[in-house]
Amino acid sequence: CDDNCTGVLLNSLDDLNEGILSVNLTGIDHVPYGILTELENATQHLKSSVVPREDPTYLLDTAKENLLNLSGGIDYLHEETTRFLKKAQQLDTMTQKTRNRSQELTGFIDTVHSTIK
Repeated sequence: CDDNCTGVLLNSLDDLNEGILSVNLTGIDHVPYGILTELENATQHLKSSVVPREDPTYLLDTAKENLLNLSGGIDYLHEETTRFLKKAQQLDTMTQKTRNRSQELTGFIDTVHSTIK
């Protein structure tokens, strides 16, 4: 085990063990349980938000939430499409009116032109 990989790791573990044993713990009276509890709660919360759980209930809840978000997005898309369609129909109506007026004006110009000749 005395190679450049395992040997170095074993030496590091020995050094760490000596360092831990050299710490004087006799002067510590009370353990700050409140701080430790808060730290544990924060760690659990962070772990649950970062590491995906494989709990079927969690996965089902996540799938439901994603489905609701998707459904909301589809509803919004439908509303926007309906609004766009109404505006397109208004544009079509205005275009038809403009076309009809243009045809009337063309007819009037033709009449005036033939009257002048």
